[in-house]
Amino acid sequence: TPSPPAVSDKHPPFVVILQPQDGHKTSEGKLRVLGVAFDDVKVERVWVKGKAVRRLASLPRRIEVLPKPPFKPKDRFFFEEEFDLLPGVNYIQAEALDSSGKRGSSKSVRVALVSPPEEVTPERLTLWTLVVGISNYKEEKIRDLSFASDDARAFYKFLMDLKHRGVFRDVRVRLLVDEEATRANITEGLGYFLRKASPADVVVVFFAGHGGVEGGEHYFMAYDTNPKNLFGTGVSQTAFQRALRRIRAKRMVMFMDCCYSEGLLQVALVPRSTAEEVRKRFWKEITKAEGRVAICSSTSEEASFEKEGHGVFTYYLLEALCARAADRDGDGIITVDEAYDYLFKKVVEETGGSQRPTKIEGRKVGPIPLSVVE
Repeated sequence: TPSPPAVSDKHPPFVVILQPQDGHKTSEGKLRVLGVAFDDVKVERVWVKGKAVRRLASLPRRIEVLPKPPFKPKDRFFFEEEFDLLPGVNYIQAEALDSSGKRGSSKSVRVALVSPPEEVTPERLTLWTLVVGISNYKEEKIRDLSFASDDARAFYKFLMDLKHRGVFRDVRVRLLVDEEATRANITEGLGYFLRKASPADVVVVFFAGHGGVEGGEHYFMAYDTNPKNLFGTGVSQTAFQRALRRIRAKRMVMFMDCCYSEGLLQVALVPRSTAEEVRKRFWKEITKAEGRVAICSSTSEEASFEKEGHGVFTYYLLEALCARAADRDGDGIITVDEAYDYLFKKVVEETGGSQRPTKIEGRKVGPIPLSVVE
C-alpha cells in the first residue's frame, strides 16, 4: 500500500528507458534494460514489462547525461534488469508508482531479436575484381611509372592462385594494363562488369597509376587521358561514385596505389594542399555505402617507394594476403582489417615512416575475407 504523501505531490513519475535505444537489434536472446524514474516526492515501485524491479543506489554504468524531467525531482529510482527476448520485434516499457498513487510510463522501446549473422567464409562467396595498372601513358606529358603495370599483373596472379586453390566459390577478374586501360574500358569495368556481383559477393578494385585534380574534382587518369582535359578524358570522381552506387555487393574493397597532380609533368592543375583535401573528401564519399573500404598507398607521390620490382605498397599488400603472420586470430582467413594492419606496419618500417598507407571505411557488414593462408 502506498504510503501517504508527506508533501504536495503534483506530478506522476517521469520514467525513461536509457538503454537500449529504440530500434536496437540484437542476435542475443537476453537483453539488459537500464532506466530511471523521477518523482517530485518519492518513487515507490517500478515495473518493466510487468516485472517489478529493485531500486539501485546509483547507475550500474556510466551515463553521460540523464534526461531532464518536466519538474524538479526529489527522488530518482535507478533500475537494471535482464529479460528474455522473443524472435522479431519486442516492445519494452517501464511503469512507476509514486507515494501518492500516481502512475507514469516510459515511451515504448522497440528491440528486434534477429538471426545471428551467417558465418562469412570465402568459399561461400564469388570474388569480382577489376585490376588496373598503367605504367606507360599515351600522352607524353604524363610521366611514366616504373612498376604500376607490374603491380597489377602481380595482383592478378595472386587472384588466379585464389581461383586455382578454390578459396572462393569463383573468381572473376578483369585485367586492364597500359594501353588496355582506356577510359572506356575502365568505366565499362566499373559500371558493367562489377555490376554483375550479387549482394553476397565480394568486389575488389585495384588501381595503380596517376591521378589528378581539375576544377576541385578528382580524376583517375586512364591510358588515353589528356592531362589538359581531365573533365573530358579522365575517369571523374562523380562517374566513379555513380558506378559504385550501382554495384549490389555489400562488401567492396579498393586498393589504390595512386599519385596525384604532383605526378604530372609540365601541368600544375592545383596546389598540393588542395589536391590532398579533395582526395580525402573523395574517399570519405566513396565509403559512405555499407561495407566499403578504401586502402590507399600514401598521401602523396613523394612518399611512394619501391621494393624488388614493385611499389612498396603492393609488395607488402601481396605479402599480407599470403602471410600467416597477418592472420591475427589464427583462423586461416585473411580479412581486410588484418591485411591492412600488416601492410601498414611493414610499409612504415620499410620507409622509415615516410610512407603511411591510409584506410577509410564506411559502415562495415561483418568481416570482409580476402584470402586463405595454408
